[in-house]
Amino acid sequence: MIISDEHTNAAIRRKMHEKRMRKMDGVLARLQPPVLEGPAQAEVTLVGWGSTWSVIHEAAEQLTGAGLAANQIHFKWMLPFHGREAEALLKGCRRTVVVENNFSGQFARHLRAETGFTVDHVLTRYDGEPFEQVVEAVQPARSLGHSPLFQAMLALDNTPQREMALPGLTLAPLRPEHRETMLATFCCVEDLPVASLGAVLPWTWQSFDEFLKAIDIGLGVNMMPLVGHNPLRLSVMGGEAWDRAATPDEIAAMQGLLRTAMEEGAWGWSTTNSPTHAGPQGQPVPTRLATDEERVALGRTLGEFNRGIIEILPPGAGRPDEADQRHLLDVAQASGRPVFFLGFDASARRSPDTKSRAPMPSRSPSAAARALTRLTMPSS
Repeated sequence: MIISDEHTNAAIRRKMHEKRMRKMDGVLARLQPPVLEGPAQAEVTLVGWGSTWSVIHEAAEQLTGAGLAANQIHFKWMLPFHGREAEALLKGCRRTVVVENNFSGQFARHLRAETGFTVDHVLTRYDGEPFEQVVEAVQPARSLGHSPLFQAMLALDNTPQREMALPGLTLAPLRPEHRETMLATFCCVEDLPVASLGAVLPWTWQSFDEFLKAIDIGLGVNMMPLVGHNPLRLSVMGGEAWDRAATPDEIAAMQGLLRTAMEEGAWGWSTTNSPTHAGPQGQPVPTRLATDEERVALGRTLGEFNRGIIEILPPGAGRPDEADQRHLLDVAQASGRPVFFLGFDASARRSPDTKSRAPMPSRSPSAAARALTRLTMPSS
């Protein structure tokens, strides 16, 4: 029996292996690398290999048609693997979902081993049936990711008051140049991570109507969307909204924007004058520079509609003083609509089923006083 030097000579064996691996480099150069299919700046990227291409392609088209921009990256070759090309494509993706027909997410693990990149989600199916739930699996993640951003009045079955209000920050109507600052401000006020919210935000709107269409993606939480005072000021005043009060002409322009948003489906407006609400550089949010006259003017605009509410967070949010209460009353009288404001009250812990109303100044007309409702937060 003749034994080859390839098996008995370590130096020759090493050279033979290196020669074979150099051939793999040549093979890799001849294979088509993966490409990004679909819009370059998509909100979600579907990643797959082998037989899942058609399923992913159809899902990406359906998601884009539903308002969630989606693209795909498909891999044909596992070995040799286009590791550098894959890493270059994936690092520019906002959210990645691997779709696989196996139990353990084999390709996601292979991708991580070859590139060091970890995808955001792995969607698997291993029952032998067609892969049909890609759209349904991706959309809820988007909806849940957005939910902290929606300025709304939410109907809650498990709360005595059956209503909840969030502070006066919204993302519509708003021009593109103010998006980044407004998002950062929202995150500062609500103590939310900018990176996480920015990664799931398909910001395709400017008007309030476009905003409502962008979030109408199917089954979700019932809500009454409010127009934020901060976006109104930024849309009319630009960067000066952070520095000064509005002129009469600028207030009139804000009223026009609010009127349009109400016609497009808004259910009122909200604002904050709380000293705790600041922007990304610690500066007061734009609404803190608004005058009482500006808020009353917006109240008059809402009064043109036979619906809607107003939410105001006054300077004395913990314990609104008489000046705060008189201003809330002025807004209620101008609008003829309910005005909600936040307060903190230790007694609410002892009587959670009681809706708290702030005491009104003696000159308050009873109808306007009844329109003021404090949303009580129990103190610790």
